[in-house]
Amino acid sequence: MRFLMDQPSYEQMLARKDHTPDCYARPGEYLHHIYADGIKYVVARALVECLKEATAKKDAEAYRHLQLHKEQLDLLMAKAQQKTGGLANVRVLGDPPPPADESTQPKSNNPFVPKTPANLTETGLSRAFVTDMILRAVYNRGRATGSDIARDLRLSYEVISSLLAEMRQGDLIDIVGQAGLGDINYEYVLRPPRGPRAVEDALKKTEYSGPAPVPFSAYVEAVKAQTVKNITVTRRTIRQAFSDLVISDAVLNEIGPAVNSGSSIFFFGYPGNGKSSVAERITRLMGDAIYIPYAIEVDGQIIKIFDNGVHEIVKEEGGPGAAPPRRAACWSTGRRTICAGRRSSVPWSSWAANSRCPRSI
Repeated sequence: MRFLMDQPSYEQMLARKDHTPDCYARPGEYLHHIYADGIKYVVARALVECLKEATAKKDAEAYRHLQLHKEQLDLLMAKAQQKTGGLANVRVLGDPPPPADESTQPKSNNPFVPKTPANLTETGLSRAFVTDMILRAVYNRGRATGSDIARDLRLSYEVISSLLAEMRQGDLIDIVGQAGLGDINYEYVLRPPRGPRAVEDALKKTEYSGPAPVPFSAYVEAVKAQTVKNITVTRRTIRQAFSDLVISDAVLNEIGPAVNSGSSIFFFGYPGNGKSSVAERITRLMGDAIYIPYAIEVDGQIIKIFDNGVHEIVKEEGGPGAAPPRRAACWSTGRRTICAGRRSSVPWSSWAANSRCPRSI
């Protein structure tokens, strides 16, 4: 919170007629905030006057709201007096204003980086599960090198090499050639009759073939670590993000608290009124790149997460928004995105009556 202590700021606040609803304790009453250069301040003189008014009217609700600001102001004033010995020349107290070159896209400083599994145990997947994935990879290719299989599963060759040896001993696959030096370039095919029978059983479970899934527990940890609740947007960043749209201050005043809440946002309105345009720009306020698994594993079932039609891959070779390097290959690096649905046939009154309805704007 930031406070303006000088008399000219109070006079300017009274003279202006463009105050937004969030400048009042309630619509049209107890004006004590002002926006200057896109930054929100509490005007100390106005705060004192509003407290007197609320006390005189015995308005308990407004008094509680204003008193919270007053307690913070008293604390800041006490600290300033200890530091400077007085408040005679102090115009602003509180948080410093954001830098003028503040980025349109806030940084979440995402500390999460998926660990690259060094062995089969660290994948969190069973031997039988990964064996089935190898069988499907060989089946789809017809003839695959160890390098091809590792690339398809997004796992290092060291993780699957012991399984390939076990599958050879079990007569599931066989080596029919070599595409280069080393074990990684051995070419594998299914070995009849056990290989085709085994891949048939694997395909009955699922026809999925691709990057190895991430255990559901690891996915939950990743979601918690990359939550948008750690990101705070300001009025300035909101204005920058929506600079290419003609949009009212009233809508911007709803967007800021909705994004900062870290909760779901429910958009409603007639087709063509700008819901998708607003939602797309909200993603600019949600921080930098995040890690998304290609798929997750839940009780032996595979659920695809990454979708080329929805997610946008971010390159890791530096630059704004680039993700940290050395991530696990079974995770993709993408920008935060939105999920759009169709119009609901349920009347808005039914949604509004539900106290558990997500935040709406």
